[in-house]
Amino acid sequence: MRRSLAVAAFAVGLVGPVGAQGVDQTDIAFWQSVQASQSPAEYQAYLAAFPNGVFAELAKLRLQQLGGSAAAPAVASPPPVAAAPVPPAVPAAPPATANAAPAADPAIAAAPEPQPDPDAPLSDATLTVTPAKARVGMKMKVYFADLPTPGSTDVSVVVPAGSPASAGTSAGDTPLATLYMYNETSFANGWEIGPFAPGSYEVRWLSTLYNNEKRFEIAAKTTFQVGR
Repeated sequence: MRRSLAVAAFAVGLVGPVGAQGVDQTDIAFWQSVQASQSPAEYQAYLAAFPNGVFAELAKLRLQQLGGSAAAPAVASPPPVAAAPVPPAVPAAPPATANAAPAADPAIAAAPEPQPDPDAPLSDATLTVTPAKARVGMKMKVYFADLPTPGSTDVSVVVPAGSPASAGTSAGDTPLATLYMYNETSFANGWEIGPFAPGSYEVRWLSTLYNNEKRFEIAAKTTFQVGR
């Protein structure tokens, strides 16, 4: 008992009067509330709150005298958290077989079928105008390539660009230039045309490919420009 009082006096001497600067007042108040207790639990509570407190050594000594342990009281662990339920696995789609037909594209299915161009050439023949961009007063030459043998009524004409397919073939519709193609020598070395006023023009080979002499169709065509 004398040793306890001596330790207490020594601790109080270190702390100094209650309220001294630099001393945790909560530490002192807690100790003053348990210093006369005979319960080991109260000293354990002080050590749990202030393990390095001013009176920690004295609290441990009191615990030894009262047959208690200086270990902090055990804290109850929280109950385990239940794991979230795992959703059932979604079955994978069966692999596509080699013979399975691909799904139809609705955009392709809804697209209208392309319509033939009534003015599209009916053969692989080509016409070339040199120069393709001429000036007013100039003459040009038309060259023919890959022509099949012309029919007796085939004709080559020069018309304003964008004219209907029948331009130059109907009565009263006179083309700007005309070359009758029944004589192959008449276009073998090129057909001279011009001069023309400024504008855009087409050279057309009109053929009766289906042996209908009253129906001319465009077998080949090309455009050229005349500027100032």
